[in-house]
Amino acid sequence: MAVSLIGFAALGLFVPALTDSGIAAMAATAGVLITVQILDTVPQLDGIHPYLFPHHWLSFTDLLRAPVCWEEMTRNLGLQAAYAAVFGSAARARFTTEDIGV
Repeated sequence: MAVSLIGFAALGLFVPALTDSGIAAMAATAGVLITVQILDTVPQLDGIHPYLFPHHWLSFTDLLRAPVCWEEMTRNLGLQAAYAAVFGSAARARFTTEDIGV
């Protein structure tokens, strides 16, 4: 389950880099999560479902099958790695250019 949250964690690391307010960063991150989960349930948006980070979150349940099905878990890992690379790199770039006063 922790692997399924890597993309969301990277997003949660990037959003605070955009604002000085901790409450705003938390609210924006939660708002993005809620919005993406709602988009994942709309059947007319089937084309974007595989690219939304919470779409494959429950793929770890395939470990409980008699022949373990690795296809969904592999997709989830790849998607989470992509989100982590994009948002992790963006957060790193933002944090290294940000002037932090002591």
